[in-house]
Amino acid sequence: MDLPRDEVGAAYLGDPRNDENLVVAQLHTVFLRLHNAFRDQGKTFAQAQKLCRWHYQWLIVHDFLPRIVGPDLVQRLVVAKDGVLTADAAFYKPRNLSKPYIPVEYSVAAYRYGHSMIRAEYEVQDGHTVPIFGRDGDEDLRGNRPIPENLWIDWNYFFDIPGVEPPDDRNMARKIDTQISLPLATLPPTVVAPTAGAIVALAERNLLRGKRLGLPAGQDVATAMGVAPLTNAQLGLSGGGWNKKAPLWYYVLKEAELGGGNRLGAVGGRIVAEVVLGLLAADKTSYFNANPGFDPGSTFRVGDLILMAGAFDERGRVTPDPTAPEPVPNPVAEAPEPDPAAVDPLPGPV
Repeated sequence: MDLPRDEVGAAYLGDPRNDENLVVAQLHTVFLRLHNAFRDQGKTFAQAQKLCRWHYQWLIVHDFLPRIVGPDLVQRLVVAKDGVLTADAAFYKPRNLSKPYIPVEYSVAAYRYGHSMIRAEYEVQDGHTVPIFGRDGDEDLRGNRPIPENLWIDWNYFFDIPGVEPPDDRNMARKIDTQISLPLATLPPTVVAPTAGAIVALAERNLLRGKRLGLPAGQDVATAMGVAPLTNAQLGLSGGGWNKKAPLWYYVLKEAELGGGNRLGAVGGRIVAEVVLGLLAADKTSYFNANPGFDPGSTFRVGDLILMAGAFDERGRVTPDPTAPEPVPNPVAEAPEPDPAAVDPLPGPV
C-alpha cells in the first residue's frame, strides 16, 4: 500500500516530511489502514479519525515517552484533575490554551535528538539491507516517490509483533549521543535543494539554525530549569566559541550521552515531555480531555496497532529461501533541477 499521491507523485499529507523516507512513509500507511479498519467495523469517518488519534496518542504517552524520557518523569507529569488528564508542567505553559505552540527550544534543539539515533542502513526484510541514502541511481530509502514493490517493510525488523518470532538482527536505534551517522553528513539533493552554497551536513544545519533563531545556550537553559549545568569539561568543549557555552542541541545530546545514551537527560527530557504532554492537555479533542479513561490495554504497543490495522505483511512470517536471488535494486528518481531563485542555504524544515 502506498500513500495517496497526486499526478506528479506528491503525497497528500499534512506534513510532507512524512514522505521523506520509505520507512516513515510506510508507517504513515499503517495509520491509513488503521483508519480503514475502523471504517470496516462500521465506524463513521469522524469516529475512525478519533480512534486513530487516540490510539496514537496513547502509545506516545505509554510507550514512546517512557522509553525516551523515562517512565518516572511521565508519571509525575500526567495527572488527573477535574475529570480530565493534564500535564503538571513547570515550564511549558502557553498563555492561550486555545492556541498552544511548539517552542523553538523543542523544535530546533531538544526534539532533534532523534538525528543521532538514525542508522546508516536498515534491514527492511530478511537479508535485504538498504542504506538510508545511497548514490544517485543506487537503491536506498529516500522517499518522495511511490513506494517500490521490493522495498516493503517487514515491521518485525522494527517493532515487537505479537505472535511473530523476532529476528536476531532487529534494527535497533543508535544511542542518543553526539555522534551522527556518516550519510547525514552529506544530505542528498532530494532532501536539500542543490543550490549554490547549500549546507548539506545535518549537524551543521542544526547548529546554524539554532544560532539564527537565537536559542539560549544549554547551560543557561539548565540553570533556568533549576538543573545543575554541565561544565565545558564534562561537555568536551574547549575554546571561546558560542560565548564559551554549548549550543542547546549539542547540550541535549551530550547530556544524554553522559547518562548512557538510552534516554534523554534532565534538560532534554523535560523539554520534550512537557511540550508533548502539554499539547495533549491543551487539545480538547485528545483522549486526555475527551475520554481520559481510554485504554487499549496496558500491554498495547506499536506491534499491536500494526496487527489491528492489518498492516503486517504476511511475507514477514515466512522463512525466506536462501537460494532465492537477491532483490533487484530500484533506481532512485533523479534529483530536481536547482531553483536559481533559491538563495537560502537552509530551505525547508530539515
